[in-house]
Amino acid sequence: MSETEQLTSVEQMIELLQDRSDVMLKGQVINFVRPIKFTDGELLFSPAPGTPADLGAKLGRRLREITGKPWQVSMSSDVEGGPTIAEMRMSRKAAMIAAAENHPVVQKIKEVFAGASVREVRDLSPDIENMIPEDISEGDDIE
Repeated sequence: MSETEQLTSVEQMIELLQDRSDVMLKGQVINFVRPIKFTDGELLFSPAPGTPADLGAKLGRRLREITGKPWQVSMSSDVEGGPTIAEMRMSRKAAMIAAAENHPVVQKIKEVFAGASVREVRDLSPDIENMIPEDISEGDDIE
């Protein structure tokens, strides 16, 4: 992501921090920012438990440095924001595990192996954006 592009989501902000190797700040955004309002130049969020008191100030300062634009970043405990990126990831993982647990093949395995459970689910499908041209044959229809 280029610094001149407009940021329209917390995910894009995390990508920008990743591109700039701001690992600690990226981790804090992933774990502690519950967005209430996000526009290019403004972020209002409610803090998740354990949020550093100076996260808003640090994040606003760093976004100004990277983008060259003024940023208003503030925390509010008055309104509950959306889930953090970490909370969304955990929710998706729990849903995938629940779906796997209910799959007929897994149910049969659990009948044979008492006490068996699904602890991890991974998506191993190829990501089209990361595929190299040799992975795509001439007969493949890609739109």
